[in-house]
Amino acid sequence: MLSLVLCAALAVPPPAEAPVLRVGMDTRSRPWAFVPGLEYSDEDYLQAPRVTPAQLETIVGVDIDVLEALASRLGVKTRIVPTAWQSVEKGLLEKKYDVIVNAWVPNSRTPAGIVATSAYNEWGLLVVVRSGDTGLRSFADLAGKVVGHFEDPSVDRSVISLRPGKRVPFDDSDALFDALADGKLDAVVEDSFYSRWRAAHDPRFRIVGEPLNRVGYHIAVRREDKELLARLEAAIKDLRSSGELGRIRKRWEGPDTPGR
Repeated sequence: MLSLVLCAALAVPPPAEAPVLRVGMDTRSRPWAFVPGLEYSDEDYLQAPRVTPAQLETIVGVDIDVLEALASRLGVKTRIVPTAWQSVEKGLLEKKYDVIVNAWVPNSRTPAGIVATSAYNEWGLLVVVRSGDTGLRSFADLAGKVVGHFEDPSVDRSVISLRPGKRVPFDDSDALFDALADGKLDAVVEDSFYSRWRAAHDPRFRIVGEPLNRVGYHIAVRREDKELLARLEAAIKDLRSSGELGRIRKRWEGPDTPGR
């Protein structure tokens, strides 16, 4: 009898491994994807992040929470492929990973071979000033001022429309806010997620007014991967209707999150 039981057990195939979804992201993207406490000041942002597999195990962020929720809906394991932001679209087309989940927004420079899902989160541009500066109260007050912003085509256009006296682009949001704290800038115009997260953890800054615009973060997929795109759309729809995306957004815009 025992031999029959053993034979039957051996005949049962082991459970199948969950498929792996490779995700391209710049892991230096606070508060979207970052390793708490890891110093990035000497990083070359044109090169891939210098992050070890052990450090990746501790990564947190808005997009990490979204990614975990998506993986649960899709029945996949995720593997993060650390990638420089400036080359993240190129890497997708070269099939180094399957999707981009990295506060990504399609723009006029996005290659035709890449398509976007519907938005999984909403954001807008906010003005942030030093807490003690009471002279700036709205976007209208930025005319003639020295204004810093993240270097990105969509952000560039918005800041130019505000007619600042001098526009100073940065390729790192942390450095952008450090320049504001040091008095090198009069104000910054930055993503609402980063601005609210940073202000919640740093009393040197305060937010002025409401967002200038409302846009969305999307997941980037190769145009040829139609089945994956459809599955992602269904998962995003489910996460939105369940309220889970809203809970993730609300959490990361408040103080109950890891800081720098």
